[in-house]
Amino acid sequence: MVENMEVTSISIYPVNNSTGKLRAIARVCLNDCLQLTSVRVYQGQKDLFVAYPIEHAGTENEFRQIFYPVRRTLREYLEYEIVKKYKEMIKDYSK
Repeated sequence: MVENMEVTSISIYPVNNSTGKLRAIARVCLNDCLQLTSVRVYQGQKDLFVAYPIEHAGTENEFRQIFYPVRRTLREYLEYEIVKKYKEMIKDYSK
Protein backbone atom coordinates (compact mmCIF):
# COMPACT_ATOMS: atom_id res chain seq x y z
CA MET A 1 0.00 0.00 0.00
CA VAL A 2 1.18 3.50 -0.81
CA GLU A 3 -0.44 6.93 -0.53
CA ASN A 4 -3.36 5.23 1.28
CA MET A 5 -4.07 3.35 -1.92
CA GLU A 6 -3.88 -0.40 -2.20
CA VAL A 7 -4.09 -2.54 -5.31
CA THR A 8 -6.94 -4.87 -4.40
CA SER A 9 -7.11 -6.73 -7.71
CA ILE A 10 -5.40 -6.91 -11.08
CA SER A 11 -6.71 -8.62 -14.19
CA ILE A 12 -4.28 -9.29 -17.02
CA TYR A 13 -5.42 -9.91 -20.60
CA PRO A 14 -2.52 -11.16 -22.73
CA VAL A 15 -2.14 -10.05 -26.33
CA ASN A 16 -0.94 -13.29 -27.91
CA ASN A 17 -0.77 -12.33 -31.57
CA SER A 18 0.90 -8.97 -31.15
CA THR A 19 3.49 -8.22 -33.82
CA GLY A 20 4.67 -5.18 -31.84
CA LYS A 21 5.82 -4.81 -28.28
CA LEU A 22 2.39 -4.84 -26.63
CA ARG A 23 2.19 -7.87 -24.33
CA ALA A 24 -1.02 -7.37 -22.33
CA ILE A 25 -3.84 -5.08 -21.26
CA ALA A 26 -4.43 -4.74 -17.52
CA ARG A 27 -7.33 -3.71 -15.33
CA VAL A 28 -6.43 -2.53 -11.82
CA CYS A 29 -8.74 -1.96 -8.87
CA LEU A 30 -7.66 0.37 -6.05
CA ASN A 31 -9.15 0.06 -2.55
CA ASP A 32 -12.06 -1.91 -4.03
CA CYS A 33 -13.38 1.52 -5.09
CA LEU A 34 -11.69 2.72 -8.27
CA GLN A 35 -11.03 0.70 -11.40
CA LEU A 36 -8.34 1.70 -13.89
CA THR A 37 -8.78 0.11 -17.31
CA SER A 38 -6.80 -0.14 -20.54
CA VAL A 39 -3.43 -0.02 -18.81
CA ARG A 40 -0.96 -1.55 -21.26
CA VAL A 41 2.11 -3.71 -20.64
CA TYR A 42 4.86 -3.38 -23.25
CA GLN A 43 8.16 -5.13 -23.81
CA GLY A 44 10.90 -2.51 -23.68
CA GLN A 45 14.54 -2.86 -24.69
CA LYS A 46 15.54 -4.19 -21.26
CA ASP A 47 12.35 -5.03 -19.39
CA LEU A 48 8.60 -4.66 -19.33
CA PHE A 49 7.00 -1.26 -18.80
CA VAL A 50 3.51 0.07 -18.19
CA ALA A 51 1.71 2.72 -20.26
CA TYR A 52 -1.47 4.51 -19.29
CA PRO A 53 -4.41 5.08 -21.67
CA ILE A 54 -4.34 7.98 -24.09
CA GLU A 55 -6.93 9.63 -26.32
CA HIS A 56 -6.72 11.74 -29.43
CA ALA A 57 -6.79 15.40 -28.48
CA GLY A 58 -7.97 16.96 -31.72
CA THR A 59 -5.22 16.82 -34.31
CA GLU A 60 -3.78 13.67 -35.82
CA ASN A 61 -0.55 13.72 -33.77
CA GLU A 62 -1.91 15.21 -30.56
CA PHE A 63 -2.69 12.92 -27.62
CA ARG A 64 -3.44 13.29 -23.92
CA GLN A 65 -3.35 10.80 -21.12
CA ILE A 66 -6.76 9.89 -19.70
CA PHE A 67 -5.30 9.16 -16.26
CA TYR A 68 -1.90 8.66 -14.70
CA PRO A 69 -0.42 8.53 -11.20
CA VAL A 70 0.75 11.99 -10.19
CA ARG A 71 3.08 10.87 -7.42
CA ARG A 72 6.16 8.83 -8.23
CA THR A 73 5.65 6.49 -5.28
CA LEU A 74 2.17 5.55 -6.49
CA ARG A 75 3.35 5.13 -10.08
CA GLU A 76 6.21 2.84 -9.01
CA TYR A 77 3.87 0.80 -6.79
CA LEU A 78 1.24 0.37 -9.53
CA GLU A 79 3.76 -0.52 -12.19
CA TYR A 80 5.56 -3.00 -9.92
CA GLU A 81 2.28 -4.76 -9.07
CA ILE A 82 1.10 -4.87 -12.70
CA VAL A 83 4.39 -6.23 -14.06
CA LYS A 84 4.60 -8.74 -11.20
CA LYS A 85 1.09 -10.03 -11.97
CA TYR A 86 1.92 -10.26 -15.70
CA LYS A 87 5.10 -12.24 -15.01
CA GLU A 88 3.19 -14.60 -12.68
CA MET A 89 0.59 -15.19 -15.39
CA ILE A 90 3.27 -15.91 -18.02
CA LYS A 91 5.04 -18.28 -15.62
CA ASP A 92 1.77 -20.16 -15.01
CA TYR A 93 1.14 -20.47 -18.78
CA SER A 94 4.58 -21.94 -19.39
CA LYS A 95 4.05 -24.84 -16.97
